[in-house]
Amino acid sequence: MRRLVAIGGLAALGLMTGPLPTLASDKNSSPPPFQCNGTYSGKTIQSNVEVPAGGVCVLLNSTVNGNIVADTNAYLESAGSNLQGDVTGNGALTLYLHNATRVAGNVVGYITPQVLVYDSSVMDNVAGYNSVAPGYGHFQVCGNKVGQSIGVAKMGPDVLIGDPAAGCGANTLQMGSIGVAQNNTYAELYVIGNQLQTGGVYVSQNVGTSDKLVQQNSGPNGNLDCQGNALPFTGSPNGAFKSYGDKSGPGQCH
Repeated sequence: MRRLVAIGGLAALGLMTGPLPTLASDKNSSPPPFQCNGTYSGKTIQSNVEVPAGGVCVLLNSTVNGNIVADTNAYLESAGSNLQGDVTGNGALTLYLHNATRVAGNVVGYITPQVLVYDSSVMDNVAGYNSVAPGYGHFQVCGNKVGQSIGVAKMGPDVLIGDPAAGCGANTLQMGSIGVAQNNTYAELYVIGNQLQTGGVYVSQNVGTSDKLVQQNSGPNGNLDCQGNALPFTGSPNGAFKSYGDKSGPGQCH
């Protein structure tokens, strides 16, 4: 039993193919990255932000006019803040964005076991990659407006992208797709109720003992394609899609 924790179709995962964002190149710039290790409310930061290794950074109703990088085992939380760049976890413990946080760039967790994005807006992509953490690994994306794609690969044991009936709001994607690949889940793998304007839903090669549900999604201009997923797996019903990868009929994806 899950519930919310208090982070083509793999377009968002393409963010992980190049060098990870760092702030090293800014060390000689003016101003240098702000070292965030504490709680800040109503603060405006005019530079990039670095959450140091093992640090805890909480931004409440604040503004960051730069990128944010959370380093090894760091915790980053943002509530109601305006983040004008990318948010990246580089071996971090947690990225936790909620309560109408606005991100002008991407939210990416690389080897970051908890990527939690709730009731916020992300102008580009939300992605998680390469962190299966038994007992506490969560990729949860609920109730957001996303400008591009949502992608998750090699994560677990919990992958949740929408489930309105259980309190995880549907996500609305403006231009991209949802890609869910090669995850290992024993808590859940749910992709439920999401609305895509131009992209599709692609779910492939996921393993583990959890229920895997792809249901009530709609992407009238994109494809619905599920391949090579371990049982138990349920890929219907879904709404309008341009085509279905398994060719089994409207709303079905096996």
